[in-house]
Amino acid sequence: MISPRRVLFRIGYAALGAVYVMLGIAAISIATQGGRDRVRGFASAFRLLLSHPRGPAIVAAIAGGLVAFTLARLLDAGDGKRSFFARALSFIDALGHAALAWLAVRLLLRVRRGPDSRSAVAWLLSQPWGPRALQVAGVVVIAVGVLQFAQGATGRLPQKLARRYLGAATDVAVRVGRFGVAVRGIVTAIIGWFLVRTARDVDPRAYHDIGGALEVLERMRFGALLLGAAGAGLIAYGAYLVLLGFFRRQA
Repeated sequence: MISPRRVLFRIGYAALGAVYVMLGIAAISIATQGGRDRVRGFASAFRLLLSHPRGPAIVAAIAGGLVAFTLARLLDAGDGKRSFFARALSFIDALGHAALAWLAVRLLLRVRRGPDSRSAVAWLLSQPWGPRALQVAGVVVIAVGVLQFAQGATGRLPQKLARRYLGAATDVAVRVGRFGVAVRGIVTAIIGWFLVRTARDVDPRAYHDIGGALEVLERMRFGALLLGAAGAGLIAYGAYLVLLGFFRRQA
């Protein structure tokens, strides 16, 4: 029998995967427009969905899935059998996905203003211990990004897909997942660099989320090509997460 926590994870992975797929589509769309628009991160993905007739219903369902994922991570954070470090990471991850769910709800309801990641960073920098904590967090995020890239590049991904459901297609799904995880690792490392720079300058305006990371790629030489490749990687990553939602192995 599947536990409630596992059900929440399955729903959450499917919802999060859909967001990354739409984010990748938005990035490719911007790359092919010759830089006439800016990469807006997850907001771009939700707005792209909302532009379709059934978009509001889809965004509402995704927001519910992200809430499910947040609850699952909070359950992980409260699991006394896990190490303190793992529980702390789960709690931070829960906060991040709660913020993403709120972004979806805010855009769905057309709420103009609300708390965002930059305001949270500004509050953190105002604390005596804030800049040092933010710098440590940035280093950790960079390390996570490097680990993700290494997992994707070497193929050492955790074996989470159930082969009995996908059969021979499992190998194809893993290859797609490797590409997606590698690209996600690059983007994650860039976000970590933003955090370190923000802590160093004590300036919340220096912080950027995934949209800013994609803009870094866009401003590089052959930027449109890099942004398009990143978009394809995010689509691959999202597709892999969706597969995890439906065909995740039971531990």
